[in-house]
Amino acid sequence: MACELVPWQSYVTGAVLEPLNFTPNPEDMTCEGEHHRLSMFYLPTGGRRRLRKITTFDKVFLNQRIADYCQNVHLLAIFGRPNFDINISCPGLLDIHAYKPKKKRSSNYRWAEDGVAQTIANTVLQTSQTIFHQLNVASFQWQFGRRDTRFLPMVPREPYVWAQWHSGKITHAKFAVFAFPPWVFELGDLSTFIYADVFRDAQPYQGGIYKWDVAQMLWAMIHDFCTYHGIHHFVLTTYEKWIFGLFTESYRAGFVRHAMNYDARSPTVLQTLIFWMDAAMRDHPRC
Repeated sequence: MACELVPWQSYVTGAVLEPLNFTPNPEDMTCEGEHHRLSMFYLPTGGRRRLRKITTFDKVFLNQRIADYCQNVHLLAIFGRPNFDINISCPGLLDIHAYKPKKKRSSNYRWAEDGVAQTIANTVLQTSQTIFHQLNVASFQWQFGRRDTRFLPMVPREPYVWAQWHSGKITHAKFAVFAFPPWVFELGDLSTFIYADVFRDAQPYQGGIYKWDVAQMLWAMIHDFCTYHGIHHFVLTTYEKWIFGLFTESYRAGFVRHAMNYDARSPTVLQTLIFWMDAAMRDHPRC
């Protein structure tokens, strides 16, 4: 398929993720199973983790920064192949069926657990990577990818990482995307993650009640991976919801944006992701 020139501002403003009906297969992880798996890997360490405080961004201020960035960036058009490099539809500009599910042992199309991660990788991450390579010439050596799990101990979920790679291994990383199927979290889990305020690694008990819940486990998971690789910017997503966050230089504080719906506008998920990639490449977090 031939490459096309696609207007930058028009595309990122109008490119909205498609509604997809993800349906787990019988062997896929359930909500209870995911919680149990997290609890096996991420327990309180008595305060050895650096994270202490969690705060939300000012939504209006952050949205304005994203809008200003996308309006003022020096790029006239996106050069890529629709359905391969650019995988999100934009009404009136590009009509793309983003990612088709594969058949799973039946005559019906089903979105399995692996389909959620593949959809995120082949739509939002692939498209943002194509655009960002044209925004920042120095970023051509950077790609979204996953570590080769054949050489890793058992891990609950392997995030996508914006990094420089060598033989399936990360040599330098800037940004991590933690993707989960939407059915493995209850309605309040992500909300509690955003409004946690305090990370309870040192004292998981409060008033005699054990407070080490799913939100704390998610913060522990993201903190452990990011500190190990020197990453400060991250995203937690179920495709349907997108939570953008970052750590300070010391990792003692975490900041998160309010959850975005997959079909959010002004800004879109794609606009926010590209802004976050640029921040990860440029900014140096301060305490």
